[in-house]
Amino acid sequence: MLLKVFTQVSEKRIAYVVWLVPSVLTGTEVLLLISGVACTYTENRLGYYQSPYEQNMGNFYGTRGPNTDHYLQGPEFSYPRTTNSWGHVDKEWSVEKDVRTFRIITLGDSFTEGDGSPADSCYPTLLENRLTRLGYRVEVLNAGICGSDPIFGYRNLMDRLITLRPDLVVQTVSSDDMLFDIPLRGGMERFVNDSMLQLKSAPKWEFIVAASHTWRLLLKPFGLDINNPQGGIDNESHVSAMRKLLQDLINKQDSLGVNRGFHTVWAVLPMKHEARSNSFVFPFDVSGWKMLNLTGTSVSNLLECYSSYALTSGRPSNELYWVIDGHHNSNGYSQMAECVSAHILEHRLIPDTFRQHAEQ
Repeated sequence: MLLKVFTQVSEKRIAYVVWLVPSVLTGTEVLLLISGVACTYTENRLGYYQSPYEQNMGNFYGTRGPNTDHYLQGPEFSYPRTTNSWGHVDKEWSVEKDVRTFRIITLGDSFTEGDGSPADSCYPTLLENRLTRLGYRVEVLNAGICGSDPIFGYRNLMDRLITLRPDLVVQTVSSDDMLFDIPLRGGMERFVNDSMLQLKSAPKWEFIVAASHTWRLLLKPFGLDINNPQGGIDNESHVSAMRKLLQDLINKQDSLGVNRGFHTVWAVLPMKHEARSNSFVFPFDVSGWKMLNLTGTSVSNLLECYSSYALTSGRPSNELYWVIDGHHNSNGYSQMAECVSAHILEHRLIPDTFRQHAEQ
């Protein structure tokens, strides 16, 4: 009799647990979906999960197809774009160069291409407008590509864009580049040879985090974070390796610039949460770069410039970004252009011979 009662109680407990566990997991999943706490960037922007490893970089240099149309779309905006014959979202470029005009090439990711603004409000266009109003004969070529990183930028410059004979190159770099994009793709080793690109493969456990927000949180403490496969900012050896990689890249581009006659400005760009906290997540050694005294390189800390804007305007610098998407809005790109132009002028990177009054 007692055994029968015990068996019945045990069966009820098992049935309860069998009901409870799925119910709790389902409820947790629903709450996470509603709150968006565990959502990826593409889920917030596009409405669905997209593997960070499934990156269609277009071609060897990560550019888009030539003379094609597309839209830059987010939950708060949708702007059309058209590429030129080089696969970049800009006017057509000519290899022929007017010796009276100072040529600037801007390299970077979506913040350079202008994601989040109309085509006429991206920072390269606004930079050209600002410098022209100040009397300089300049042309700014927008070679930014959504999803790109400084490794792609350097290879694109070295192999292709160098034929455009730039006088100045502006390359953006961000914490996302150093903690997300480059760790997922690899450094220069991604270029197997002069025509073959090989990016890293997704981990075998990705299907779990793709299907469940709950499992993303449960696996993260064990170092299984799809966005930070190397442990992110908490992995000191990884961060040290990324800092060395960046330093080596800066040296490479400096050498290229010295040999080919252009100066490079590394514009260190803050993401929205970094602008809000007034601190970079990745430990950029900006002061250390400045002490290197590289012949053809200078560094522009955009976070400091944005902080100055907030102080003088009385408005928080995070207002320069879209609330949900996180890219700059048009005001943000205007401020970005202002900061880069201020650096160019402060360091006298455009010779006075390119001022209108110098024309004979």
